[in-house]
Order: sequence, then structure tokens, then C-alpha cells
Amino acid sequence: MNGEPHDEPVFIRSRGRFYYSRRNPIGRVLIVASVLVSGWLLYDQYDGTYWSEGELRKAVHAAAEELEAKPRSEGSLAFSGYEGLIRDAVHATGEGQEFGSVVTAAAEEGTGDGSGPDRFEISTPDTDTVYCMSVTPPRPERTMDPHSPDREIDLTVGVEQGSC
Repeated sequence: MNGEPHDEPVFIRSRGRFYYSRRNPIGRVLIVASVLVSGWLLYDQYDGTYWSEGELRKAVHAAAEELEAKPRSEGSLAFSGYEGLIRDAVHATGEGQEFGSVVTAAAEEGTGDGSGPDRFEISTPDTDTVYCMSVTPPRPERTMDPHSPDREIDLTVGVEQGSC
């Protein structure tokens, strides 16, 4: 059979279904390619479902850079606080899955009078790593006066690995 053209078809029909023919070289290539593509698709699906340590690290650091990049209005910070802002910034990075990061407020630093930065722990259920993000200035107090001026606040953000 060496040197002779293969007369075996690429596809064979058996019991009403078509299969790749393992006797044809093109059929063998298609069998191997199908297995490799299926394996890659399964891995890609798994990888997109869970956070990895690297994805969490990249997301937290990118979120810190994004929070420092532009000033925020005092009114929106007083109303929503930093937790939602941090969570949204982490998810906006596109790292990890669309949801699943956990942002929790930690105890304030310093004397407890609000003079230290607000601190938040960022984690996911899929990883053992926790990051501590400190945000300065502390969250502004909510004012009830609708005529008070809404000033812009530049945030300073620090990130450390580990609990706060």
C-alpha cells in the first residue's frame, strides 16, 4: 500500500451516521484535530469560570490605577461609598469572571476618628489570596443640603497583598 493513493474515503457511514475514517490519512488528522479542539474548548470554558491568583492580582492593581486616574465627585462618593466603586473597577478590568470578587470594609487605620484611610479587603471564593486596598481621603460624610457645592476629590489608592 505504500506509494499507492488511498482509496478509502475520509468519511464513512455506519448505522446512519458519518464518521472520520481512520484508514485515510486525512481522516486521522481530522480525528486528532477534533480531540485537540474539543480539549481546548473545555479548558477555555473552565478558565473563564473561575478566578486565578494572577487574574485577581492584575484586576486589583488595574482597579487601583483606574481609581486614581480621574477625580470623583464628592456627592457620588458620599452616597455610594468606596465598596461599590472598588468592586465595579475590579470587574471593569476584564480579568477573571464577570462577577465573583468580594470587597469588604476593614477597620479604619489610626485612631478610629476617620483621619486614616478607608481600607478594604478584596478576595474571591476561587482563590486563597486577599488584597488590602487603602483609599485616601476617607469617604466623605453625606450632607443633607442640596445646595452644597459638589467638589471633585482625587483619590490616592494603595494595594498590599494580605489582610488589612
